[in-house]
Amino acid sequence: MFRGWCEALVAISRPVAGNHVLDVATGTGVNALILAEIIGNARLNAGAGEGGTTAGRVLGVDVADGMLEAAREKSLPAGALTPEFVLADKWTKADLGPPQSFDRAYCHQVGAKPGAYTLLLFSST
Repeated sequence: MFRGWCEALVAISRPVAGNHVLDVATGTGVNALILAEIIGNARLNAGAGEGGTTAGRVLGVDVADGMLEAAREKSLPAGALTPEFVLADKWTKADLGPPQSFDRAYCHQVGAKPGAYTLLLFSST
């Protein structure tokens, strides 16, 4: 259901090799996995190889541990980065790194009402 929205959001922001991105309210990781594939393939196309200096980072955070576990269990396509999934909310002091360490932040859904969806994007580039 969310995949189309996530693909559109990512297409608008055009992430590149080396980007460090934060996916807020990642849920089952739909957006984070799309980002991991795009940034990972961009890294390989740039000739950086696995773990190269333009490796990038994809970090998905959510308040629901069950959703994060589902995200961790999903398979990754060849060339994709391995995203990190962390349990975090506004009260948790998870070590996500300093805010300036992220090039982009995404959130593909916010709200408690059925059908109330929001697409948010922050980009420093």
